[in-house]
Amino acid sequence: MTVRYIYFILFIAMLFSCTEEIPVQDNPADTTGKESPVVVTTPANVLTVETMNSENGWGYNILKDGKPFIRQANIPSIPGNKGFDSEEKAKTVGNFILFKIQNGIMPPSTNRTELDSLGVL
Repeated sequence: MTVRYIYFILFIAMLFSCTEEIPVQDNPADTTGKESPVVVTTPANVLTVETMNSENGWGYNILKDGKPFIRQANIPSIPGNKGFDSEEKAKTVGNFILFKIQNGIMPPSTNRTELDSLGVL
């Protein structure tokens, strides 16, 4: 009797875990009479890096869909409020952090050794 309950609970769990609809876009330009290919559209987060200059030096912002996601005005992992010496160095570290985010490395922090290997110190 308990085995039936376990199977029933598993069935219900599988049923509710598969309820997300995937939007399908028709291809109205296809007039060949063949079936139109199915295009699946999924929401994507667009991440970009921009640099900024302040009185302490260069920093970077990581934007998610054009909105601020991470703001780093100073050199991470280094005590104090000193920014990067150049825009290129800030952009290099910003791209490195972006790489970590895109590859699921969380939190996307960095340390002195990584900064040194990037050549930004």
